Amino acid sequence: MAQFGAKGLADEGRSYTEILGHYYSGTRVESRDPVWGVRVMLVGNADRIELSGNARFEFHLDGVAIAASNGNDGTWVVRADAANRYLIYRPDGSLAAGPVGGPTQHVLIAFANWGTLLRSPQTGHRYRYGHMELNTHDDRRLRLISIMPMEAYLRGLGEMPSSWHAEALKAQAVAARTYAAEKVTRVGQARSGCNCGLYADTRDQAYVGYTKEDPASFGGSSATAARWPNAVEATANQVVTYPVSGSWRLAETYYSSSSGGRTERNEDVWGGTARPYLRDRDDPWSQLPANPYANWSVEMSQADVAAKLGMGRVDSIDLSARTAGGGVATARVYGDTNKTFTGDRFRSALGLRSTKIWIDSAPPPPVQPTWRGWSSLPPIATSRSADPVVVAAPNSALHAVVVDSSNVPMTSRRDPSTGAWSAWTRVGDAGSAGFEPTAALTKDSAVHAALRGTDGLIYVARRDASSGAWSGWSFVGTRQSFGSAPALAAAPDGSAWLVMVKPADNTIWIARREPSRPWSDWQRVGSGPDAGLEPAIAVGGDGAVHIVIRGTDGVPYATVRDPSTGSWAGWARLGPAGSFGYEPSLTVSSRGIEALVRGSDDGLYHAVRSGSGWSSWFRVGSSFEKAGPGKAPHLATGPDGRVHLTVAGSDDGIYHNVYTVGQVWSGWGRVGSSSDKVGPGGEVPIVGVPDGSVAAFVRGTDDRVYSNLRR
Repeated sequence: MAQFGAKGLADEGRSYTEILGHYYSGTRVESRDPVWGVRVMLVGNADRIELSGNARFEFHLDGVAIAASNGNDGTWVVRADAANRYLIYRPDGSLAAGPVGGPTQHVLIAFANWGTLLRSPQTGHRYRYGHMELNTHDDRRLRLISIMPMEAYLRGLGEMPSSWHAEALKAQAVAARTYAAEKVTRVGQARSGCNCGLYADTRDQAYVGYTKEDPASFGGSSATAARWPNAVEATANQVVTYPVSGSWRLAETYYSSSSGGRTERNEDVWGGTARPYLRDRDDPWSQLPANPYANWSVEMSQADVAAKLGMGRVDSIDLSARTAGGGVATARVYGDTNKTFTGDRFRSALGLRSTKIWIDSAPPPPVQPTWRGWSSLPPIATSRSADPVVVAAPNSALHAVVVDSSNVPMTSRRDPSTGAWSAWTRVGDAGSAGFEPTAALTKDSAVHAALRGTDGLIYVARRDASSGAWSGWSFVGTRQSFGSAPALAAAPDGSAWLVMVKPADNTIWIARREPSRPWSDWQRVGSGPDAGLEPAIAVGGDGAVHIVIRGTDGVPYATVRDPSTGSWAGWARLGPAGSFGYEPSLTVSSRGIEALVRGSDDGLYHAVRSGSGWSSWFRVGSSFEKAGPGKAPHLATGPDGRVHLTVAGSDDGIYHNVYTVGQVWSGWGRVGSSSDKVGPGGEVPIVGVPDGSVAAFVRGTDDRVYSNLRR
């Protein structure tokens, strides 16, 4: 995670779980029993330990107090004698205790019971929680170790400014907690060199103790001082985990101030085994003007460079070998001798901020994403499919669902590591058949699918994320709950929502599946004459459920469910009278709910709901740019926050447009060549993939399913 990137994402309206999911791909945030305590080395390899307090503190050996201060009496000093035993001196220089203890018999310092703020002049900080431990080692050298509960440790981390957005602070709290818990679980709390679990500096995390929650550190502002502890408390015991062989393990949540526009893969920085959640991710938020380190420069003479690299003369440097994240992978230096450095060794030797280095030139402009070309998914046994629906999992796996020529639901999965699609397999038993499939992926990474059965009922099935197995199909509601045009959406709380049209009167009905519970019965959305077709559904970050329909009069209507009361607003027309709109599509962006419809003139129109109301409709492109007659547009939000639109044109070609929130649509571009056409149906679904790409899908003219990645 890049901290300035987290700030930028939070400022755009992203939640802390979304921020963590972006930087640590394929992970989830969950609550776990905490690691109870941590050992943090505050001072190491010192010839003395200095301490003072504003109230009582005591020195203990084997559970017995051997010296005590009543506070505000000056600085106490601890030294070691030639046998590495402790000598404890009062502020006036007199010996209070010792020689006592030794390398295996540590002196403890108690202070928290009296509400004391214990100060270490050597760190410049005060400490409020737990107790201290003194160690002697290696020829009269001493260490000061703080031992405290995990949550108390987190309150004292000075890793992010307390004035930043609350969601960024929460993301930092969860990342820091996960880093600490994973580290002490993996390496223990008696590490060689410190007899600790964690260092209090950049070797692990910057621990500054009470300084982080002292109003005096923030100009006397108690409100600002409380922001970081509040973030720690709001995320108590929450950690980042990733899937391994059916279980979820603590992730190694490394983070840095900035990324230079794209994060690095762990193996490119430290070597070793690739971590699936530490991949290169687009990070334009690190390059926003608020970051003083977005761009930087230094000047060095050739003589300085040569001296720092251990060479007599430097003639030229080749930095063309780059990592996936854009940093220097290998630096080749030519001069009186030739040397090769890893990017990190080169950075360290020259004292530079990062490996995102260019010499005598500005960094090249970022590589623009491009479509990589259409490729066919495996053929379906019946040789023909309907239009696909696709969802992306947190680990960047893609799941496609179609019905074949016999109306049998089939599924295929794209492996995120190889990019290969599996053979199509049936979803459900031999008798399963239906139309109009839809799919959504819930917070637990389960894939939910729904379709209209051949008997007119709406059926649902679920793919378990751990086992990879699909359930059988079951209908929602009763045997009389006939429906059409089902549409699914997932909510931030882990639930799934399913909307349908009742064919008898075109009324809109909805059902909900809460985590670990069955589907509810159908409930009508709205009342009275409300009726429509082609429902689209999306759930905002606040849990509000939004539905947009094409009314029976051809006009788009919208409603929203208040997450706090559970009540639905009345149906409201979108736009002025005569604003006809067909095949609505919705996606969630940082500013709210984005909607798109095909107008009666086959133009495409865009509106957004931010705050409490919808904007007017705005045309995407000029009056000459139209969708093909009857062709439905599709919206999706990419991992970078931009909104993507795909549609089949009047020439059956495949077209794409992208909208950066707060700016304008980029303009239409053709996806593929003039020979790439949509088949019957003309759908071009698109989905954002956590690995930084977006994926589009079509049913080709040969009735096979094709995919294309933009990255």
